[in-house]
Amino acid sequence: MKIKNVSCTQFAGIRDRSISFDEGINLIYGKNESGKSTLVNLISCIFFKMFVLMAGKTGNLRNCIILVFARKVRSWVIMRMGKSLSVSKIKLMS
Repeated sequence: MKIKNVSCTQFAGIRDRSISFDEGINLIYGKNESGKSTLVNLISCIFFKMFVLMAGKTGNLRNCIILVFARKVRSWVIMRMGKSLSVSKIKLMS
């Protein structure tokens, strides 16, 4: 499996970000507290964990996390969305 892209509206310190990965090995580097471990935690949570993201001050922020991955020639999309991602809708699309 190869991860192609991760996008999210809100997860820990990551806001409105889309990160694409190239073919081969991708290296994630940066200064301390720049979000490297948060990105790894985000990817782990998409697949394996229940987690809660807080809504904005207005309470109507719709959290959305999208991960695109591929195996051989076929691609899939995992989409988690909702005010609380622990009770979010999870879609797997190919």
